Amino acid sequence: MIAKDMVVFVVPMYSKIELNSDSNFVIYSALIRAMLKCRPNWQFIITFPDEASGFKYIDDGFGRLPNVTRVPQRISTRKMSNAISYDGVFYDSLLKKIGVDIIWSFLPEITHYLGKAGNSSYEPAALPTTIAHHSYVIHPSLPYPFHTQQHVAGAQILGALMADHNIFHSLHSEQMLMENCERWLNAESVQSVKTNSTQIPLGILDDNFYYKAPQSAVPIIAYNHRLQNYKNWRDTFQVFEELWDEGLRFKVRCMHNTSRNYTNIVQYPFVEIVDCRSRVDYLKALAECDLNVTNSQHETFCIAAVESMAFGQVLVAPNSVTFPQITGKDTNNYPYLFDTIDEQKEILRKLIPNPEMRKVWGLEISKYVIAQYSTGLWAENMANLFEQLTDVHLGTRQSVRDEVLKTLLPHYDGIETLAFFNEVNKIRVDGVQPLGSQSFSNTKQLRMVRELGGYVKMVAGKQLVFPPKTPNG
Repeated sequence: MIAKDMVVFVVPMYSKIELNSDSNFVIYSALIRAMLKCRPNWQFIITFPDEASGFKYIDDGFGRLPNVTRVPQRISTRKMSNAISYDGVFYDSLLKKIGVDIIWSFLPEITHYLGKAGNSSYEPAALPTTIAHHSYVIHPSLPYPFHTQQHVAGAQILGALMADHNIFHSLHSEQMLMENCERWLNAESVQSVKTNSTQIPLGILDDNFYYKAPQSAVPIIAYNHRLQNYKNWRDTFQVFEELWDEGLRFKVRCMHNTSRNYTNIVQYPFVEIVDCRSRVDYLKALAECDLNVTNSQHETFCIAAVESMAFGQVLVAPNSVTFPQITGKDTNNYPYLFDTIDEQKEILRKLIPNPEMRKVWGLEISKYVIAQYSTGLWAENMANLFEQLTDVHLGTRQSVRDEVLKTLLPHYDGIETLAFFNEVNKIRVDGVQPLGSQSFSNTKQLRMVRELGGYVKMVAGKQLVFPPKTPNG
């Protein structure tokens, strides 16, 4: 039975103090907005940093959406700490109070723990489906000593193996995870991870994105990437400096709301820094640019590049990692991916002074990414997968169904999940307590309530159980 009012517990990863520009927040908030359009009865319960955690957030209305409930949690601002921190007390306490169909975890490192939090059931129908969403992968290709981060890589592997299903943003991100698995797991376990994995490319393009022809007399190069080592930003700005010294004239627009490493680039005569405090600010600044350049050596997708291309800005990037896939190079022969720095400089020498050349591929690449990476398409693909993974048939005995329906459910209109759970555990059928064992859980209760025509809903931060609606209700 596919649930029409599915309850999804979302465990995000937060990797920047400035949440509005954190790609992880951008991803899950955009997807949930889109999923609520195609599945308006679904409910999303999401962990969110409490005030004491130290994150910065400008209210964008996401937390006030119908069917979105945020649960405050103390979360470290250090990515490599919050990724591997499992707070058993917090998750046990929360999941004893709510029933969920899916645990959608952007922290693969703890996904295998989350599935058992709050219950001790051994029955598959009584357990939520766990999904490990691999939005990043620790891999030797990162420009950091692998041994200093292999504890995180190991946790990602274990999470992938133990999760019910894995989701990857790109072929490259899946390949990186599988390479790690092959180093540490036996062949049977590696195959298990492969079998339980799906690649769904990110769809982060909504109605805010459109083709915009180059208009700047002096071209503006968008730099909307992080100034972190794996992006090889120093190489990028060295290329800019050399081209500037050759006499080419352009601007490099750096868009961020954090000052990290900006002191290293502000001295360049071609750099302009735009302080983007909100996503509206960011999209306005990005839409005015003409092309995008990066030397990144590690990606699982590259949202920044796709957003830029959607506005008709040609991308000059390495012919590696995710860039061939996100540009569609295998099908459209996209020409601006390079193998060497010399190739990169030659491409830019041609593109910077030539708006007509930029316009040709800018239009083509805008059409391509908008067709491939829309939020609507992504949301539908994700929702379909969620439904496939939770097509559960309980097969509750008729005598038990009748007892719950006739004796209990109609008399509780808006009872909290945990309180109803305690009442259900008291039921006797022919002198037996059929739902009073450890195999019964909030998830099974949620599914049984639906089987009987009832439903659950989050109200003021609490999950309440309701009986079937009457014809007049």
